[in-house]
Amino acid sequence: MRQPLLALVCLFLMGGLAAAVEVTLLEFDKEQKQVTVKDGGVRKVYRLTDATKFHGVDADGNAREMSYDDAMKGLGNEKAKGALTFDVDTKGEELTAARFKAKKRR
Repeated sequence: MRQPLLALVCLFLMGGLAAAVEVTLLEFDKEQKQVTVKDGGVRKVYRLTDATKFHGVDADGNAREMSYDDAMKGLGNEKAKGALTFDVDTKGEELTAARFKAKKRR
């Protein structure tokens, strides 16, 4: 009985570590490569690195990789501040992946 229970607890813990978090964009500093987001009610600052991956996900769940320049256009847009929500994966203070809602390609 203890082994299945332990396996279930480990499964939930690992699932929680891999889960993405939805955040709202507050500020973006292109010079320092930092993005400030709001996670729930908490304000957090993450660094963008060369290893950061950006993806656009359409309504059907199909993901396509975005270029760094395309992602910077969206993050740097003044209308996006306070309105743009996206999913992030982080490792410490670094942003490892970001998934934006995208329109379906024709």
